[in-house]
Amino acid sequence: MWRLFLNKTCVSGWLWLILGASLLVSLARAADPVTLELHIADLEREGVHAEGIAVSLSHFGDRQDVTLHVDRLEIPGLARPLKGIDFVCPDSRRPWPGLACEAGRLEVAKGPWGAQHLGVDLDWAPASGLRLAFSGLRYAGDRLRGSFDWNEGHWRLAARARRLALAKSRELRALRQDAGLDTLAGRFSGRVELRGSGGQLQAVSLNAGFNGLAYADKAGEQAAEKLGGRIRISGLRGDSRWRGSVDLRLESGEVYSDPVFVDIARQPLHLTAEGFWKKPELRIDRLSLDGGRLLRVKADGRIDTAKQAISRGQARIDSDELGGLYRQVLQPLLVETRFDDLDIEGDAGLHLQWKRGALAAIDVAIDRLDLDHRDGSFGANGLQAQLFWRRKGKSPDSRIQIEGGHLGRINLGGLSARFNAAGRYAYLLAPVRIPFYQGEIRIPELSWVQTAQGPDVGFSTDIARVSLEALSTDLGWPRMRGRIASRMPRARYRQGSLVVDGDLSVDAFDGRLWARNLRLDELGSAAPVLEADMELRRLDLSQLTQTFSFGEIQGRLDGEVKGLQLVAWQPNRFDARFHSSPDDDLRHRISQRAVENLTELGSGVSGALSASFLRFFEEFSYDRIELRIRQQGNRAWIDGIPAADGGYYLVKGAGIPRIDVIGRNREVAWSDLLARLKSIRIKGVQVK
Repeated sequence: MWRLFLNKTCVSGWLWLILGASLLVSLARAADPVTLELHIADLEREGVHAEGIAVSLSHFGDRQDVTLHVDRLEIPGLARPLKGIDFVCPDSRRPWPGLACEAGRLEVAKGPWGAQHLGVDLDWAPASGLRLAFSGLRYAGDRLRGSFDWNEGHWRLAARARRLALAKSRELRALRQDAGLDTLAGRFSGRVELRGSGGQLQAVSLNAGFNGLAYADKAGEQAAEKLGGRIRISGLRGDSRWRGSVDLRLESGEVYSDPVFVDIARQPLHLTAEGFWKKPELRIDRLSLDGGRLLRVKADGRIDTAKQAISRGQARIDSDELGGLYRQVLQPLLVETRFDDLDIEGDAGLHLQWKRGALAAIDVAIDRLDLDHRDGSFGANGLQAQLFWRRKGKSPDSRIQIEGGHLGRINLGGLSARFNAAGRYAYLLAPVRIPFYQGEIRIPELSWVQTAQGPDVGFSTDIARVSLEALSTDLGWPRMRGRIASRMPRARYRQGSLVVDGDLSVDAFDGRLWARNLRLDELGSAAPVLEADMELRRLDLSQLTQTFSFGEIQGRLDGEVKGLQLVAWQPNRFDARFHSSPDDDLRHRISQRAVENLTELGSGVSGALSASFLRFFEEFSYDRIELRIRQQGNRAWIDGIPAADGGYYLVKGAGIPRIDVIGRNREVAWSDLLARLKSIRIKGVQVK
C-alpha cells in the first residue's frame, strides 16, 4: 500500500500525481493487490472549492475499487456547501485511470436538500470525459432520477421528477417571495435539462406537466386554484443573448388576476412564444394565445424591460364570442362605468401597432354587434364598423353603421357615419342623419381634439319635424300634438363642460323657444350644473294645456326665464315671467278647471270656484294672463298683473262671463310651491 499526502495543490499538480500513481499501479498488476491512498487538504478550480479530500484506489487483477471522501465542497449555484461526501465505486472494469461502475453509492451528510443516499452509475475516462446517472435524490417530497455528463469543461445535467411538491421547494420558495406570492402549491412531473461550459449556463429545457397548481399573493389580487396543464420551455445562449421558446397549455382550474376571473375548465388556453433576450431588450418573434372562439391573440415585437414599454411591435386580437369575452374579461375592467352591465353578442377584431415606444396605429373591424344595457338606458343593434387611427400621417377613412338603437325609452333609427381619425384629431366627413319619430336628427359637423386636459369636442345639430305624439307616447308622457324642430348652431364640450355658442331654438306648440347662454358644467358628476336664459314666443296655449290636461286655455303665450340654474337637475335659481302674447290673433278663453288650478297655484286654496254660482260656466273670457316667479334656493316670490287692492292678477278677466284670478301670497317656500304643482293631476298622473 502506498500513501501519498498533499496539503494543498492545484488541479494540474493533482493530475500529475494521479498519473504517477497510475504508473505504479500498472507496474504492480502482476504482483499482489495494490491499494493507493491520496489525501488532499485543499483543491480549487473554476469556482469549485473542495476540502479534506481522501481517495482510495484498490486494484485486484482486471478490476478496481474506488472510494472518495470530501469533508466540504462548494459549487457555484448552490446556496450552501455539501458536507460529509462519501462516494464508493466498486468493481470498476475500466483500465486505470478510468472508472466504470454500475452499482456506485453516493452519500451526503449535509447539504441544501438535507442528507442524501443516491445510487450511482459512473463511466469515467480521460479521453471521453465523465458520464454519471443517479437515482434516489430526495427533493421537495420526490425522489429524482437524472444524469450528469462532463467532457473538456462542457457539461450537461438532466433530472426527472414524478410528483415534485412545489410548496416544499426551497428554491421556488425564494422565487415565490420575490414574486410577492404568499402561497404556492401543486404537483410537478417532467424532465429538466441544463447544459453549460465551466460555470456558465448555456442551454435549458423543460418538459413537464402540473396539476393542483395554486398560488395567491397577500393582497388577494393574484390567485389560482387547481390549475392543470403542460409546459415546455427551451432556451439557448449564443454570444451575449438568449434565444428561447415557451409552450404552455392550461386545461383545468381557475385563475384570478384582479379584477379578471377565468374558468380554465370552460375555456382552455394555449400559449406559445418564441424570441430573444438581451438585456434590457426582449424580442418576441412570435406569440400566440389560443382561447378558442372566445379569444385569439397573435403578436410580435420588442419590449424595453428597463422602461417597461413596447419599443415596436404589433398585436392582432380576435373574438367570435364577444359576449363571453365581455363577461369573463372586459366586464370586470369596466366596473363603475356606464358599460359595466351589458348584454353583448357579436364578433370583432382589433389590430394594434407600436413604433418608437408609442402606440402608432389602431384598426378595428366589427362584423356585427348587438348590445343593450340591462337597465334599459341605451342599446344598439346591427352595429358594423371599420375604424382606423394613425398617430402620425393620414389615416384611412372610418365608417360605422347601426341598424337601430335607443336611449332609454327614446328609439333611434339607423345611421351611417364616415369620419377620419389621426393623431389628436377626428372629424366627420359628411353629415349624419338619424331617422327620429317621423322626422330626423341631423349632425352637420362634429370634431374631436384630444388635449392634455381631455377631449375638446365641437358639434352642431338640427332636429326636423319630429312627431310629438309618437315621442311622448314612447316616453310615457301625456300625449302631445304637433311636431317639434330645433337647431343648435354650435356646441363645444371640454373639461366636463358643454357650452352652446349662439342660440338653441326649438319650434313647438306652433311657437318658438330660444335657449341662450346655455352651458352644462360638472358633466359626469353626481351634481351637474345647467345654466341658461330662455325666451318663449307665441306658444299656442290650447295645444299646451290640452296636452297636459291642465284645463284648456286659448290664446298665445310669451315668456322669459333669466338666470336659470339647475343643480343635479333641480332648480336652484331663476327669474321667470310668462304672459299673454301682444297682438294675439287667437280667442282668449279659459276653462273652469284651468281657473281652479291657477287659483290653487296663486293662493294654495282650491275649490272656491265650485262653491259659487260660477261653477255653472264651463269657460270664461279673459283679457290677459301673467305669472311671475322668482326662485332662490328654497324661497320663491310670485307676482302677476298689479291689482288695485294690493294683490296681483294671474288672470285678468274680460267680457261675459268674466272671471279674475287674483293672488294674495307673494312669498312662499319653494318646496310648498312644488307641493302645489304636484297636487295638480295631469291625465291621472301626478306631477313629479
